Amino acid sequence: GPRGGVRGGVALLAKAKDQEAPPPPPPGSNLQTASLSEAREVLDEVLSQQWQRALDGEKLGAGVKHVVGGFSVVVRLPDRGVAFRLQPMKNLKAGLTWVAFYSMLYEAAKDPASVQEAGSADALFQPDRTVVLGRSSSSRKDWINLPITKDFQSARLRKATRKLAEHRRRLLHEGSAMFKAGKCTSESTCEIVEEEDGGCMEGPPVLNGIMFPTHWFWTKVGRPSGNTKVEMGGVPGIEDAFSHEPKEHDSLVPGAEKVVVEAGAVANMAGGSRGWGGFGRRMKGSELAVALLLRSADGGKGSSAVSNQLVDDGEPPSAVELSPAPVMTSVFPHAQGDVGGLCKRIWSKGATDDVTVLVLQSLLRGLRRLHAIGVPHGDLKAANVLYVGGHFCLTDLPALSWSATPVLTKDPVAHTLGNGKRLLCNDMWGAGIIALGLVLGFTEMDSVKGSLRRLNPLEFNETPSASRRLDAVSQNWLVVVLHLAVILRRTGITTAVDAGAASTKALTSQWLKRYAPAVSSKRYMEECKFVADRIAAAILKPDRADAVIESIAYCLDVTDVARNALGMPWPSLDETISESSDT
Repeated sequence: GPRGGVRGGVALLAKAKDQEAPPPPPPGSNLQTASLSEAREVLDEVLSQQWQRALDGEKLGAGVKHVVGGFSVVVRLPDRGVAFRLQPMKNLKAGLTWVAFYSMLYEAAKDPASVQEAGSADALFQPDRTVVLGRSSSSRKDWINLPITKDFQSARLRKATRKLAEHRRRLLHEGSAMFKAGKCTSESTCEIVEEEDGGCMEGPPVLNGIMFPTHWFWTKVGRPSGNTKVEMGGVPGIEDAFSHEPKEHDSLVPGAEKVVVEAGAVANMAGGSRGWGGFGRRMKGSELAVALLLRSADGGKGSSAVSNQLVDDGEPPSAVELSPAPVMTSVFPHAQGDVGGLCKRIWSKGATDDVTVLVLQSLLRGLRRLHAIGVPHGDLKAANVLYVGGHFCLTDLPALSWSATPVLTKDPVAHTLGNGKRLLCNDMWGAGIIALGLVLGFTEMDSVKGSLRRLNPLEFNETPSASRRLDAVSQNWLVVVLHLAVILRRTGITTAVDAGAASTKALTSQWLKRYAPAVSSKRYMEECKFVADRIAAAILKPDRADAVIESIAYCLDVTDVARNALGMPWPSLDETISESSDT
C-alpha cells in the first residue's frame, strides 16, 4: 500500500528487472572496470561493424542499441554493462571542461561536510516572493540581484569555477598525449589525439544520487554530408567562461572589476547571453547519428540513404563526409530505465507514495550536492533520472543550458529574469513536474500536457507576454500551478498553506497580468482552473501521504524564486525521519 515502507512500492520495478533486464555481464565482460584501451577498442569495433553494415546495404541502426538525444548519441551495450555517450565538442578544452565538471562534482558528492556547511546559510530557507508579489524594480530583473544569489550562490560558483579549472589542468597533464610529449602547453593549444587521449575516473559510478562516468576518450567520427560546416559546440561560452585569463566582464560579484578566474564560469554553463560562445550552431545528436550511420539523413532509420547508392570499395557512403568531428566519449553504467519510461511501462496509472518518495529522496541526494556548490542541474526531467543497480540517480550532467524540453525543466518565473536559467529553483520546478508524473501516472500526465499544449492564451487576449522567453505553454503551466497551489492550501500542511496564500495573491497581481495577459479573461482562468482541478483530484486521493503533497507544494511554488534542494523538507513516509542518509 501507499504507506507500506519506502521500498515496498518498488516490487513491480524489481519484477520488471528480473523479467526485462538482461542478465549481468559475466566476470571479465563488464566494461565498467575495464582498461581504457579495452573500452576504446570495444566501441571502435561496434562503430566499425555498423559502418560495414551500412556499406552492405543493411538497415541503418540494425544491431546497435542506441538513443539519440538533443546533442548526443548513446550507444548501449547491456551485455557489457555499459553505455557509451558520444557528444560533439569544439576542441580539447571543451571536452576536458566537461570531464572536469564530473571530477569537481565527485569531490562534492563524496564530502558530506559540503552539504552540512551549505545548509547553515540562512538564505536557503528564506522564501523570496518579491519577483511576483513585490513592486516592479529594474534592479530585480536579473538573477544577480536576488538575495539567494548575493548571499549564497555567487561565492560558491566562484569557488566551483576555480575547482573546475584545477581539475581541467590535472586532466590535461594526465590525459593529453601532446601535453605529456611536451608539444603544447595548455588546453587551448593542445590538439586531440583520438588514439591516445583519455582517462579513467576514480570512485564508484553511482554516488549519492549522481551517476558518474568510468572512462573518457575521444572518437573520430565523420560528419553528415551537407553539414560539414556545422561547428562543434562543447560547453556554452566555453572559451570566455572558463578562461584562466583575467576578465573585466560577467563577474558574479557586483562591483568587482576583475577576477583571476572568471566568476561566471560555471554560471555560464547554465546559459549565458552569448549562447555557444559565438561558435555557431552546435552539432545536433540527430546529425551525429547520421554520421555514425545509425539513421538516414532524412531522420529515419531506413536504408535508402545508403544502400541504394553505388559505393566504391573502401569509400564511405555519400551520406557521410570524412571531415573529422571531435567527439567526446564517456562510459557510464548501463541503466535499466529512466523514470519517464518506467512511468509509461509500470506506473501508467500512478505510482504508490513509497515509489514517489523514493524517487524524490534520490533526486534530493544528488541535487543537494549540486546546490551546495551553487550549481543547478538545469535539465532535470524524468528522462534524466535513471534506475541503475537498484538506485535512482541523476544523469546528463552538465546539461545546464541545452534543455530539449524547457517548459518542463525551467521554472516559468525564473524564465522571465535575466540569466534566470542559473537559479536553483529551476531544478525544483523539474522535480515537481517529475513528482506530478509519478502521482498522476503517464496516461493522465500525458493528457494534462496535451491540454496545455492546445490551450492558446492569445485566443483569450492578444496582448503578448512581457517576456519573449515565456511561451504559450509556459504561461499555461504558470497559471495552472498557481491555481493548484490554492487548492492544496486546503490540506493544512504548512508548506502548502504558505504556497497557497502567496499564489492567491499572485493570481491577481500586476506581475501576472504582464507576463500572462490572458488571465484578464474569465474563460481562460476557468480553463486553467479546470486543469488544476484534474491534477488536484489525483494528488488528493484518500491516504495520500503528507510528504508527497508537501514536496509538490514546495517544488511548484513558483512565487518563491529562492527554493532549492537544501531548503526543501526531506520527504519521508516515516515521520521520525527528517534527514537523508548518504549512500
